[in-house]
Parts: sequence; C-alpha cells; structure tokens
Amino acid sequence: MITLGQPIHMFDYDKIVDKKMIVRESKKGEKLITLDEKEITLPGGDVVIEDGSGKLIDLCGIMGGSNSAITSKTNRVLLFVQTYNKSRIRKTTMATGQRTIAATFFEKGLDEERVVATTVNATQLLEKYCHAKVVSKIQDIYPKKQEKKLLFMSYELFEKKIGVKIPEKTIDTILTNLGFGLSIAPKQGLILVEG
Repeated sequence: MITLGQPIHMFDYDKIVDKKMIVRESKKGEKLITLDEKEITLPGGDVVIEDGSGKLIDLCGIMGGSNSAITSKTNRVLLFVQTYNKSRIRKTTMATGQRTIAATFFEKGLDEERVVATTVNATQLLEKYCHAKVVSKIQDIYPKKQEKKLLFMSYELFEKKIGVKIPEKTIDTILTNLGFGLSIAPKQGLILVEG
C-alpha cells in the first residue's frame, strides 16, 4: 500500500460463500466484525461487500471483515484493489469512528488509473515472497474511465511554481517518468502535459 500509495485487500477465497462478492450500500443497523475484532454497527449508506449468503465481508475503503480474513491455513487468496468515492469513505469513517491508513488514502482521493499497476505489483510480490501461483487474469471493472486532462505550461512557469531552476530536458524526463504524455513546442518554450 505504501509503495504505490494504493490500498489493497486480500480475502480468503474459500471463506467467500458461493464465491460471490456483491458491492452495495449498507442498511442501517447492519453489523460487521472487522479484522481488528471490533463489531461495528453501520449507519446505512456505507459501501460494503457481501458474500453469496448475504453476510457482510468488507467495509469498503476502511477495513475487511474478520470472517474472510487470511490465516496461516489459507490456500487461496483473492486480491482486491479498488478506488472509492472519497466523500463516502470520509462519511463512513466519521460515523463509525473507524480510522485506518487505508481510509486516510481513500479520503484524499486516488487515481483510478493506478489500480491495475498496483494489482500487477502486488501479484509479483506474492509470487516472489509467498510462492503464490496466479490462477486467473485481472478483472478490471471500470464503468467510466477518466477523461485525460490537458495543461499548457511554459518551462518558465514550471520553474517559477517549484522555485528551482531545472534544465528543460530534466523537466521533460521527470514528467514522462511520472506517466504524463508531453508535446513540446521548443521555439515557444511550451509543454503540453497530458495525464
């Protein structure tokens, strides 16, 4: 989570009844025992996941349920990497008093484009350090992709904003390494940043 700034969650796949995960809003008064063994009564309207039996297994963006937790006896893991509406996570955090590192990340808003890269990275780490075997492809459920934003900026303005003189080629390299697309008009000293 810390490396890429994107929280992840892992479920014990064999504890998910009927192998179904239904993302929905909670009903007022529903309860969930979280990974830290606290029983939470939900105010309603919170993003949760239930399994095939209707049992809650995750308070999304905050903490998973103890009933789907990984243990030393776990054989199959479901890796779950996602983003949520930041204001909904904040509202649930305030209403339930559940403050977690994951919730802090989600409350600030996360880049949906980071999910697949984080999934790949986490999978590689599981393969390398846990000798995990990948048995399925990434399922990317992404109802509405973000539109790319364009920004016109001069090198002069870039330097003024960050307060340090940096060579133009270095600026280009930094922006490219951060995943931005660049179009450069050298005679005008302009950069078109797409990302």
